[in-house]
Amino acid sequence: MKSICIILALLFLSGCAVRTIYVQEGEAVMLRETIKKAKVWIKAENGDKIPGSMPLQEGWFVMSLSDDELREMGLEDLIELRNPQNN
Repeated sequence: MKSICIILALLFLSGCAVRTIYVQEGEAVMLRETIKKAKVWIKAENGDKIPGSMPLQEGWFVMSLSDDELREMGLEDLIELRNPQNN
């Protein structure tokens, strides 16, 4: 009976562990599954920030970019979306 309890405890405990991985800012990660309705900000033609949603597909890479990186890529409009108080 004692050995059965030990085996059951090992089976239950082995699948219950939570592992946390720290991803540093600026490092890309690949999505493991599609996020069907990711909440996003969209910039309207008049410059207003509009809430929206869209799917982020499995296999896409996501990461944060610094303001300098966005400028280098010619995406200054996205800086304004992120930092509306700087307008």
